[in-house]
Amino acid sequence: MIKTEILQTAKPILFSGEMVRAILVGNKTQTRRVIKPKYSNTVFEMRTDKYGTRLIEIEEKTPPVDNGNGTMRHKVRMAIDVAQRFKRGDLLYVRETWVEAEDYYFYKADSTQKMLEMLNEDEHKWRPSIHMPKQAARLFLRVTDVRVERLQDITVDDALSEGITFVSSPQHAVDQYVELWNNLNAKRGYSWDTNPWVWVYTFERVVSTE
Repeated sequence: MIKTEILQTAKPILFSGEMVRAILVGNKTQTRRVIKPKYSNTVFEMRTDKYGTRLIEIEEKTPPVDNGNGTMRHKVRMAIDVAQRFKRGDLLYVRETWVEAEDYYFYKADSTQKMLEMLNEDEHKWRPSIHMPKQAARLFLRVTDVRVERLQDITVDDALSEGITFVSSPQHAVDQYVELWNNLNAKRGYSWDTNPWVWVYTFERVVSTE
């Protein structure tokens, strides 16, 4: 698939410079993304029925409410399926910290001293990944699997698939991932200890021929 075809359908996904480097060398084939509730008074729950096993968002139980005429009614429980952002087979383009200079795109993830010297800091400042246009993308991914779980359910193999490389013991791989996760998410209120529900996306790199 050539790049122009990819660009027509690809959806954006953000990665830090460290994670971009891990993808480039083939060490990262998984990513976990926090599932945020749509409403403030709801909780997540896994449900299995004739439609399969899926994550739903339900309204927290409330005590009976007096409707004003002496009778009581129970608040109706809302139950909605939680929609995943990416599905199996989706094409993604990676947004990363970048800058355009001299009609070329440069990426902070592979900055070298020579590149930094070439890019005058006053004239060419690194731009946040969130603002990277699709045409500047160099990394494209295809989602090969999607599942939902609690963050702390991660296994050693999963931690390695998340790009963890220096491992002195199986537990060390998970510990390293915990540190990585907290560096990226703790300030957002989703530290490891909060054990949020997460989408687990497994992906493969798609090489453009353009």
